[in-house]
Amino acid sequence: MAVLEDALKIIRDDYGEEVGLSHLPANDPLVYKTLQKADTVGMFQIESRAQMACLPRLHPICFYDLVVQVAIIRPGPIVGQMVNPYLKRRRDASLSIVYIHRLSRCSRELWACRFFRNNCCASP
Repeated sequence: MAVLEDALKIIRDDYGEEVGLSHLPANDPLVYKTLQKADTVGMFQIESRAQMACLPRLHPICFYDLVVQVAIIRPGPIVGQMVNPYLKRRRDASLSIVYIHRLSRCSRELWACRFFRNNCCASP
């Protein structure tokens, strides 16, 4: 939070503009284009080489995509070999997936790959 406060102060002092974090657009296309190119050095949670390698393949277009991005580049999904199946299914919706009825909602959201425990524990 201190870094954000410092950044807001620099913007105010150097550019004479007041920026309110609550007024920043949530779906700024320029931000997502930057993320899709993996130009993320200095961006919290998505600046590692693994994250940068995955971002162009995931091609995030909304905030939920970033949530998934951070979740899949973790030891569990990587060791469980869920990253590539997720990316392939996301790119090609024609790939055949059989959903288990009780888990169908969370299965559809994550293309039948399990990243979030709470998605799978929620009632259908």
